[in-house]
Amino acid sequence: MTNTAKNIIITNESCSGCPMIWDCILPDGSNGYIRYRWSVISLKAATEKAGIFQEPIISEMIGSEDRLDGMLPLEDTIKWLETNGYNVINHI
Repeated sequence: MTNTAKNIIITNESCSGCPMIWDCILPDGSNGYIRYRWSVISLKAATEKAGIFQEPIISEMIGSEDRLDGMLPLEDTIKWLETNGYNVINHI
C-alpha cells in the first residue's frame, strides 16, 4: 500500500497580526508557510530569494467578502488544511 498522506508540520507563528503567517514543513520536507490576509488563506513554498513571490500550492477566500479579514485562529487554519487533504501531524 502506498502512503499518500500529505503531512504538514506547523513549526512557528511568524506573524500574529494582519497577515497571519505560520511557518511549516511541507510534505516533501521543504520549508513553506501558511498565510491569511485579505480574507484569503494560502499555502506556499518558502523561497530564499527576496522579492520572489511563489504561486500558492493552494489558496482560497474563506473570510468576509469585504476582504478586510486578517486574523484567523490556528484551529481554523488546521481545519482548512485538513479539508484540503493535508494531515497536520504537529503544530505549535
